[in-house]
Amino acid sequence: MEATTLIGWLRRICSCPEHAEPIEHQTHYSFELEGKDYQQVEIQFATPEQEANTPVNVRIALLVIAKDGYYEVFNNTKYFSYVDDYAAGEIPSKKHLALLVQVPLDAADDVKAAAQKRGDVKAKAMQEYYQHYSKFEWDVEVRAYAYPSDTDPKPNMFGAPTSGNFMKTITDFDPNYRMIWGGSNSGWCGHAQVNGPYSVTYANCGLSTMLHEWGHSLGLHHAATIDELGNYKEYGDKTSVMGGEETGLNSHNLIKLGLEGNREIKIISASEQVLIAPIELHEHALFDNEYQTVVVKRLNFNDLYISIRKDKGTIYPIRHTPQRVYIHENDEYGRSVQHLPNLEPTKTKTVNGVTFNYVSYDDVQESAIIDIIIDGVKPVNKVSHPKVMFPELLPNMDAKQEYTGVWYNRLHQKQGYDIQVKNGRLLFFWYTFSENNDALRYYFGTADTIEQARLGFDLYTTKNGTFKAPESGIVEKIGTARLSFFDETRGVFNYSTIETGRGSVEIFPLANSSEFTKTGCYANPAKKASGFVGHIFHEGETCVLFWYTYGADKMQKWYLCSGPRSKDNPDKYELEIFESKGGARLHVRDAFDTMVGTATVEFNGDNLIEVDYSFDGANGTGKETAQRLF
Repeated sequence: MEATTLIGWLRRICSCPEHAEPIEHQTHYSFELEGKDYQQVEIQFATPEQEANTPVNVRIALLVIAKDGYYEVFNNTKYFSYVDDYAAGEIPSKKHLALLVQVPLDAADDVKAAAQKRGDVKAKAMQEYYQHYSKFEWDVEVRAYAYPSDTDPKPNMFGAPTSGNFMKTITDFDPNYRMIWGGSNSGWCGHAQVNGPYSVTYANCGLSTMLHEWGHSLGLHHAATIDELGNYKEYGDKTSVMGGEETGLNSHNLIKLGLEGNREIKIISASEQVLIAPIELHEHALFDNEYQTVVVKRLNFNDLYISIRKDKGTIYPIRHTPQRVYIHENDEYGRSVQHLPNLEPTKTKTVNGVTFNYVSYDDVQESAIIDIIIDGVKPVNKVSHPKVMFPELLPNMDAKQEYTGVWYNRLHQKQGYDIQVKNGRLLFFWYTFSENNDALRYYFGTADTIEQARLGFDLYTTKNGTFKAPESGIVEKIGTARLSFFDETRGVFNYSTIETGRGSVEIFPLANSSEFTKTGCYANPAKKASGFVGHIFHEGETCVLFWYTYGADKMQKWYLCSGPRSKDNPDKYELEIFESKGGARLHVRDAFDTMVGTATVEFNGDNLIEVDYSFDGANGTGKETAQRLF
């Protein structure tokens, strides 16, 4: 492999000019892992004219890991490979971490088993965290291993632990990151090198430290703050896990990790009035002139990132004050620095010569309008808060009867969307969990025309009923929703509710109904605010019945009942009743189903069903007769 060929390839990765040459390189450290030699090197490029003018040197830091003539390069956590003079291209997705839970060398089997169990819990939480933020664009996998060792993990001069503590051979997994959980350090909770493969979380610290240290490995620096007096706090930013608390990732983190696309980001270099929305929103919830992060770029100044956050309807962030505007600076080392105090409505703040004037905040749309004034020039454009609830979206196909079935998004475990389309009308159920725990919740709505479904319809919920006496329950409006489709394989559900604020979810068919004479919504008119929605799949051989009801605490509950057609009666199905647990609304958290009983459902003609049930717990046994409503 010729060095000039490799250098040319590195130029392309960095978007360096063709005549840029490496001006400096530094070997950070060498190490051996599982019999292979590794070396981590930083290379900096500059053109001759830039090199002559030191203050404006192009300093492109590339960390190169060389393995027997094979190179992997990452620039801001985006990975590239080079083999035999060929750049295989960007491969950013693999994020596999081995969490090594340290135990004594002579640990008994029960001690090892307990360590393995603790590690499994932490590994699962770490995996879910970064799956959530990467929206499954990354291949994230974390596995825990009980690791007998009497050697305390210690950091070396570069902030990464010494490699000798990471020599455990793993045969069933190929991690590109390793973290030890063990040892002790009176002054720190953990250590890691930015863009390095190794990290340590000391035994007295837990999940937030693990997320933080792996964030370093993925390319993130500490999230700092600086106030108007110049007081700098390295761990001050409470909007990011890199500031030391489990509060999610801020706008700077998301962009640095490549998790925000062009649709979510607006880059400006001249004065402009901008409309921004919370960084937690999906792009399908954004209006045409609305963005999640505005990046201010100016020659010879660090970039500034302008954003707001949600205070409800999202999982990881703490309860941020929703109207608060955050200003983060990307400093010369690539660190996130939050400028304090944060910008509040009607206030003005100047950062690095840029003035931010907070014009207004809309509580319903959760959007903010900001004047960004550069070089003292006031913006000439004007923007306004959206006057309608949902944006004009690319998917504008109406729902069709063949879309009837169960839809889902793989990010959100054991929850989904129960869709019925019949005679030009829509019945819609969103079955899910509470926001922060696994209490079961559901929402529903109808549209008298398919066009209404695409333009918007009311969304309802129920409360105060019981399983034995659902007639005591009440129905109340909780928001509005919109349902549209790209085609039969992909749709978009937009919503705005009291509990969640606004949001958007891409949905995909899990299974489409195949027998519409039985598929439908059924209820006992005397037992309002509860009922059944049935689907027939596999050419009539399988029934899935959603049972929307209440628990003993007068809170909502839904059960999923499924099973095959009876061998003795083609209109009867033998079902198992499942209750979903462990999830959270719109969360990747790994929920699970628990079987809580059995039932049979018999379809008597087109308009009547009989459900015989037997629960393992307090619901007991009984029979429900329900008429078709839809």
